[in-house]
Amino acid sequence: MAMALGESYEKLERLQEAKKCFWKAHVVGDMEGMALIKLAKLHERLNEEDQAASAYTEYINEANRMGVSRSQQGQRSHLYEVFVMLTYILYS
Repeated sequence: MAMALGESYEKLERLQEAKKCFWKAHVVGDMEGMALIKLAKLHERLNEEDQAASAYTEYINEANRMGVSRSQQGQRSHLYEVFVMLTYILYS
């Protein structure tokens, strides 16, 4: 529910509300694992590089804790995207 609401807020350019919803979706248990990615991308869009880097880092840490196999195609592509974005944020 929080993810859908966050996506709606994002489409309406109500970005602060969208951030709150994506964070809440993450905290209460994001079954698809996309709340942190959405939150990080939103932070990027708002030029909040430190917060974006934190969200990407947390996503990677959670994936590692849950034992996400890097050989699995779906998770692998997400982890790669996160790694690229985090590298860009930290070194640009």
